[in-house]
Amino acid sequence: MSQTGDNVEVGLIYVRFWRRVLAKIVETIVVIVPVSVTYTIATHISAWTKSVLPFVIYTVLAILSVVYFTVRYGGTPGKLILKMRIVDRNGNRLKIGNALMRNLFYVIYLLQLIYIISRGISEQVDMKEINHYINVTSQSSIMYNIILWITIVDQLFVLFNKKRRSIQDLLGQSYVVDVRGQSKTASKDTSL
Repeated sequence: MSQTGDNVEVGLIYVRFWRRVLAKIVETIVVIVPVSVTYTIATHISAWTKSVLPFVIYTVLAILSVVYFTVRYGGTPGKLILKMRIVDRNGNRLKIGNALMRNLFYVIYLLQLIYIISRGISEQVDMKEINHYINVTSQSSIMYNIILWITIVDQLFVLFNKKRRSIQDLLGQSYVVDVRGQSKTASKDTSL
């Protein structure tokens, strides 16, 4: 593959908006059960033991799993199922630092949850009420809304640049590419 002036492979096919949305939907369906179960277990153990440590462990494992999938396999489950890869400007898999930066908003959100759970523990919230406490705490609601809007803007950002990059792609110096037809050129992509 030849390279352009900005050192990006010409043969990369940048994934369009609707395919990326579909990947998010597929990913949500695939990971919702394991994430929900482990999240619930971690929050209940934290409340039961009166320690935020179990949720910190959950958070570290959640972040590491996303980074691992991105670095090792070139994407998270939704993207992999739909034959997409997250790559750097040369078409290679991301390095750990880039994968972390690409998921910066997710990391910030999880750190906010650690803070809220530790507050709930210090306020002696009952184990049965910890999830309710998380949902109604004003800081949680504010952070949830911020993350929701960042996610929406992040996805819409793909519509306004020719390389179909989101804000998280810019942060991680990454590109989401289609690996279904490697011989096509980026400008010929007519998929969703």
